[in-house]
Amino acid sequence: MNTAQPRVLALGPFPPFVGGAAKNTAIVCDELEKRGAHLTRLPTNKTRIRAEHSRSLRFLTDRASGFLSNMRRIASAASDGATFYLVPDGGLGIAFSTAYARTAAKRCPRLVIHHRSYNHIRSKSKLMALLMHTAPETTVHVFLDPIMEERFKSIYSASVTSMYVPNASTCDITVRELAPRSTEHGGVTVGFLSNLVEEKGFDVVAEAFPILAKRLGPASRFLLAGHPVRGNNAALLSTLQSTLGDRLQYAGEVTGPAKVDFFRSCDVFVFPTRFAQEAQPNVLYEAMAGGAAIVSTQWAGIPWMLEQTASRLIEVGTGCVDALVEAVVDIVSSGELKTARSRQMEAFQTKKSDADTRYAELIDLLLGHA
Repeated sequence: MNTAQPRVLALGPFPPFVGGAAKNTAIVCDELEKRGAHLTRLPTNKTRIRAEHSRSLRFLTDRASGFLSNMRRIASAASDGATFYLVPDGGLGIAFSTAYARTAAKRCPRLVIHHRSYNHIRSKSKLMALLMHTAPETTVHVFLDPIMEERFKSIYSASVTSMYVPNASTCDITVRELAPRSTEHGGVTVGFLSNLVEEKGFDVVAEAFPILAKRLGPASRFLLAGHPVRGNNAALLSTLQSTLGDRLQYAGEVTGPAKVDFFRSCDVFVFPTRFAQEAQPNVLYEAMAGGAAIVSTQWAGIPWMLEQTASRLIEVGTGCVDALVEAVVDIVSSGELKTARSRQMEAFQTKKSDADTRYAELIDLLLGHA
């Protein structure tokens, strides 16, 4: 029996970078270490900058510097049966990912590529095609849902070894008991949590919340959490606070118990994202776990995530503000909120149970046990 300590080289975004892929990659790596792996983290980010929403000179300099450092570490890695776990970039940085894969294939007998963005799946990417050509035939590709998996194979005409592991497996929101709908103010509470930036729909939310304040009545309340990215969104936040006054509670960035309380306080959670690199937004699983009804855009992997839940999907585009307002009003007027909390929490537990089984298979694969 081979009792050697498993070795894993993990390359991708890591905290303190602010983003779902970084958090999820870190959780996978923590689990591997708990299982006894000798893990080497190779971060593709060097700072806390919200690089998915920035292409500043600082970002590009850090990315280039990190690339050279990671290439040296991969090239010097001992060829002793290590697994190379790659979370490819969702943008043009996939050119770096291809170089990493080419170098790692010479040193590591196992290559696992965990796709965490729909950007290269929404339409064919020459850079992703190059990565596919570079990766050995034995590479295992990991996706987030079966639609993503099949679309990738179709677009790239690829016959690859694959599996899918939904992000519900790494959701860190745990609600052990059903929270009643807030009755403190007698109205509906609508929430939004994300980086406060246009790509995530903050501009839509900033326009829709004052309209909803009128449509839902004076007892309605609004929750907002996240950090504004770029100065125009800081100004937008300030205007929204002035408009809604004490009917808006702005919490800044929230983590841990504060995040749990945020989602437990929401009756309806809205997320009108149009972020190009979106895949399966963690916040939607978190909202579901907290029992909130959901209004989100028909974008990336969101429709699959929200199947059989108390949710509404709206189209991305010029009518997004009106569509979001009408969807929230429809949920409230339909009476769905009476059963939404139990329905959402039950749906989440079902989705997480399946995801956890698939996640365990991924961990075994990375450890060389599968």
